[in-house]
Amino acid sequence: MASSQGFMRLHTSCVSVLPSLCCVLAQGLELHLTGEANDYVGKGMGGGEIVIVPPPGSGFTSSEASLVGNTCLYGATGGRLFVNGRAGERFAVRNSMAEAVVEGAGDHCCEYMTGGTVVCLGTVGRNVAAGMTGENFVVPISIQT
Repeated sequence: MASSQGFMRLHTSCVSVLPSLCCVLAQGLELHLTGEANDYVGKGMGGGEIVIVPPPGSGFTSSEASLVGNTCLYGATGGRLFVNGRAGERFAVRNSMAEAVVEGAGDHCCEYMTGGTVVCLGTVGRNVAAGMTGENFVVPISIQT
């Protein structure tokens, strides 16, 4: 549905989305997914916004469950990702300008990140921010050992 600001907004519900959801998403596009997504969410995205939330009445605590798979935001150059749950391994690797909020991530979160902002509200795995350079900001609440 197009909004008055020229954006394209899509709201959808799906039990599980196949890999590469919103791969190379462009500015002006927004996706709100109720469900879970597999690997490569937002890979190479250059703009837009992705919001992923668990289904209403889910039998799990979102801060303890992975809603997105591995290697999300790999090589992203823009856009925003908000996940009301955890991410798998290699979250935001080689991210250069995207912004993200996630409730935790596996190993190698923000590896080789050169820009953008990632906020992890929960635990992250080992090797967080390895090789990170440039203007970026990561807030891990606690690191699993």
